[in-house]
Amino acid sequence: MLLTIHVEIARPFGFAKRPYLAAWVEDPNRAEVRTLALWYGKQRYLEDLRAWFRAQRNAPVQVASNANSVSSATRGPGKYSIDWDGKDASGKYVKAGKYTVYLEVAREHGSYQLMHQEIDFNDTPKQVVFKPNTEVDSASFDYHQR
Repeated sequence: MLLTIHVEIARPFGFAKRPYLAAWVEDPNRAEVRTLALWYGKQRYLEDLRAWFRAQRNAPVQVASNANSVSSATRGPGKYSIDWDGKDASGKYVKAGKYTVYLEVAREHGSYQLMHQEIDFNDTPKQVVFKPNTEVDSASFDYHQR
């Protein structure tokens, strides 16, 4: 099974900067399993991704350092996909069960959006579609066969 996060970043108004984005998975105890994507510009503004930043303070060092391997620059308006193969930060497959998937988007001098959904990773396909908001024109979590 594979989880795909689909996100379409909205076109900003005026001269707004590109948003920061974080996508990650937490276990039922709210411990981070893995950061899937981290798009940012300047490190000093990472705190604007409030929920992801909180998760990093509570994460084991190996999980927090995993964020460096999935980091990249911010992205402009458009459609993007982020895949999760079901592995934790150390490369081991997680056990079947319920996990919470997060997608957080924050723009400097703009809005803050946090979308999340608990998904039972048990080989039963599932799709969750979120309502559009000021930063995201569309977003969905799609748990499906490879």
